[in-house]
This record gives sequence, C-alpha cells and structure tokens, in this order.
Amino acid sequence: MEEIYPPALQDLVEVSDFSVTQAEIVQMEQHILIKLEFFMASITPRSFLLRFLRFIPVENPQIAHLAQYLMALAAVEIGMCKYSSSLIAASCLCLALYTLGEIAWTDGLSARTRHHIADKDMRECLQDLLTVHQTQSLLYGLSGVTDIFSKDTYGRVTSLPPATSLPTRCFSCFSS
Repeated sequence: MEEIYPPALQDLVEVSDFSVTQAEIVQMEQHILIKLEFFMASITPRSFLLRFLRFIPVENPQIAHLAQYLMALAAVEIGMCKYSSSLIAASCLCLALYTLGEIAWTDGLSARTRHHIADKDMRECLQDLLTVHQTQSLLYGLSGVTDIFSKDTYGRVTSLPPATSLPTRCFSCFSS
C-alpha cells in the first residue's frame, strides 16, 4: 500500500507519548534509510495504472473500475509476482478495455506504456490475468474485493462476465 498522506512529525511525537523528539525521529529515519541503502518499495501497479488511464481516448469510468478490480485480483495471485508493476497495470488496462468491448490496445498505448500487446511477456501476463479473472470466484473467495467492486460506486464490475479469450491481436503479431 502507498501512504497518500504521511503523518506529521508532531503526530508521531504525540503517538509516542512524547517519549521521542522530532529530531530523534528524523535521525532514526535517516539511520533506517542508510541501513536499507535507500532501497525501499517499488512503484505499485496502481501508480502505473493511474498514469496509463490518462492515455486512453475513451471516457468510460467502468474501464478504470474493471482495471482496478483485475489489479486487486492479481495482487493476491502468487503467479503474478513474476511480472513487473508496469506490465501488470498495462495488462489490467488491456483486459479491461477488451472485456468492455473497446479496442484492447493501440499503437499509441504501446508507445506511451512501452508494453506491446504482441510481446511474449505481455501475452503471458494477459493470459495469467484472464485465468485469474475467469476463476476468481472459484479459487479465491475474495469477498471483500468482490463486495467493494460490486457496488454502484465501482460500476458493479464484478457482475461483468470475464472475457472468454484474449484479443486476437495478442497472437496475430507473435509467433512462438
């Protein structure tokens, strides 16, 4: 998860019951960062998805909601860990577009995201994501995720049937 609004230093001092000062918190934060060699969490698929959504010419909120739902399903699927955050986001967007009957992936999206639908890694990620979407109710029972995305706020995207196959363009440009 990403911290959208980090707590103020004074709030941390108060939470500690004034057992540390602001200067001590900053000093400890510096110490931790040095020990970690400034290696912290990578950018999440959500960050990439929000950026990629700006590149689609269609203004259909269900696309964003379905892509977010697919991303939530992918987040708990261990097999998806082998893919980069940007590839997961691109695949979620591509599958959402395709599932909703839009053009699945354009040359413009390929150029801006640097992920091409005919590339082997994107094809494999899409196939894994499609499988997760098709079997999510059987395998996961993610009632919290399903409850959230079944609301009107999220366009009831859980009620949409998953695609039955990948876009044919995934295979027309790629040969094994």
